[in-house]
Amino acid sequence: MSENYLNEFYINEEKLVKKMGVTIETLRGWQDEKIFPKPSYVTETETTISSFFGQHRYRKITKWYPDQLDEWGFFIKNHHFSKDLIEMDFKNRYMNTIIGLRSIGVYDSIYEDICSKEMILNEVWGHFLDGIYGICTKNCTPEQIATKDVATYFISVLTDQQKKIMIAENDKAKLVIALDLLDSVTSFFAPHERHQCSRNQCINAVRKKYLCVG
Repeated sequence: MSENYLNEFYINEEKLVKKMGVTIETLRGWQDEKIFPKPSYVTETETTISSFFGQHRYRKITKWYPDQLDEWGFFIKNHHFSKDLIEMDFKNRYMNTIIGLRSIGVYDSIYEDICSKEMILNEVWGHFLDGIYGICTKNCTPEQIATKDVATYFISVLTDQQKKIMIAENDKAKLVIALDLLDSVTSFFAPHERHQCSRNQCINAVRKKYLCVG
């Protein structure tokens, strides 16, 4: 059940602010200032209480964040709540990871073009703040996000978006490296999402088609 998945891999907003040592109002302020992500999941439950006096219904809304996102709160404090410093550091960590992956052959020249790089970084930062990467990566760090992005793109290029019937033998080793990287940072996704998620489409399906695994 999705509820079990959320309880295992995510933390609700009340527990998150307690771990960070701030109030919910402070968290809201950070989100308004665009330095802290929105929740990745929001659940709504309606409860009915019955007694001698009749029935009472109430609705509870719970906001869920990646379990280790409290580290981002400490990151904000260490950067003195400066949006410019926080955003710049996020983007630097992202690009440093991309550069590191190049040393093992998982890379694409799109990251060398200044205009493309700036566009990519702004888009990634926006998705991070919207809580999207909290759904598809395990810990939502700039390093995991960069690994997921470049590995996904590299796999897409190697397989021509999985249009190729087969790939050359010397490309299979590269594919294995990229798939293992992607596997290491990609979340398991909530049960209701798994049939259409990137883990199923970009990892499981690719392994089965090109490496005869699974």
